[in-house]
Amino acid sequence: KDAWCAGPATSLVDIKAHKMSLINTAAASLIRQPDFYKKQDVARGDIVKIGMAVINHDPEFLLKVAVYTRRELNIRTVASFFLALAANVPACRPYLSKYFSAAVRLPSDWIEVAEMYQSFHDKSINY
Repeated sequence: KDAWCAGPATSLVDIKAHKMSLINTAAASLIRQPDFYKKQDVARGDIVKIGMAVINHDPEFLLKVAVYTRRELNIRTVASFFLALAANVPACRPYLSKYFSAAVRLPSDWIEVAEMYQSFHDKSINY
């Protein structure tokens, strides 16, 4: 993003640091093994916190990391969680159709994304 998009409180260096932290957290999730279905899980909370810091400045990047995580790292759960998080954040929704099919490789991936989305308890859904 351009420097003017970063806003006065956040430098481009900070944004790049958040992006690197998101990528590192995704890769390290195999070791930390967060439970994405429990809101109280500390590792899940850390991923959401880092993800939201990135989304505030580049909402599309979260979805790029979801595709990278699924295709290159073969980490299914983190990619599914990133897609669910993106679906829950209005700023990411315009990019979801562009990246969703690239990150979802199996029917079970789609189901996992839907289940993880439910863990956010979206109040805007009426069913």
